Amino acid sequence: MEKLAVPDCPFPFRSLETAQEAIEAVLYGNVAIYSRADQKWHQASGTGMEQRSVQESENESTLRGPRDAFVESLSTNLSLVRRRYPELKVDIRQIGRRTKTKVALLYINGIVNPVILDEVKTRLSTMEIDGVLDSGTVEQWIEDSWYTPFPQTQYSENPARVLHMLLEGRIAIMVDGTPFVLIVPVTFSMLFQVPDDYYERWMIGSAIRLVRIFGASIALILPSLYIALISYHPGMIPTQLALTISSARAEVPFPSLMEAFFMEVTLEMLREAGLRLPKIMGQTIGIVGGLVIGQAAVEAGIVSPVQGARS
Repeated sequence: MEKLAVPDCPFPFRSLETAQEAIEAVLYGNVAIYSRADQKWHQASGTGMEQRSVQESENESTLRGPRDAFVESLSTNLSLVRRRYPELKVDIRQIGRRTKTKVALLYINGIVNPVILDEVKTRLSTMEIDGVLDSGTVEQWIEDSWYTPFPQTQYSENPARVLHMLLEGRIAIMVDGTPFVLIVPVTFSMLFQVPDDYYERWMIGSAIRLVRIFGASIALILPSLYIALISYHPGMIPTQLALTISSARAEVPFPSLMEAFFMEVTLEMLREAGLRLPKIMGQTIGIVGGLVIGQAAVEAGIVSPVQGARS
């Protein structure tokens, strides 16, 4: 595309090859002009589109460190990272046969693994899809196994955290129209990291991360451990505790497996309701709903007080 020198005009012009390019220019806030003299389309810079201002992240709250977050504009997101590291390498391409969505690949040359970088570029180049409206679409396309329950990419809307990941040799994928940036490849330990870990002393940061791992292990193992001890290995429970649990479950007509399954499903339903409803109602559903439903289930004899306390 060549630039045209138009006298007495404050806007930079450039010629466009096809009408489709003119449509894309209009969608990005520019002005498309058709000239009958040369029968071509020309693009002039517009005043820009309305966009959300840079604000604090709602999903990744921090106690220390920067608090700015990504927005839906790709150019703004690139500037938030580039102002912290000017030598950042950016590879921008269009994905989507109809939407022509801009996708940016961010990495630091000399730190990133070239083999992983080539693999990410290859997977992005094989995306044959009508439209890309969010980074989740890219995530599902480039992941290794679609049936695994563990996340194979990590997303973040914190520019400082993304830059920390880039300095560790990882690759960031930005999609125009979404504030969530994908980070690849991901390791299991990354799932327990928060932005504050980079700004705390190593002893404090490591201790807090161990607390997160311990809490996640309890949440994952405790229901199955409860079922195993109550149903199959009651002799491993101390006598006094076994008598207490036995008296509490005397009025419950269901086995421990059904009891635990019922409470897990109920908690997930309350969590989903709290997320999808408006904020004012969501907080009420999450707190009051859990207490009321848990107490009602215990009084009705559907679950034992042990499960009701866990809810």
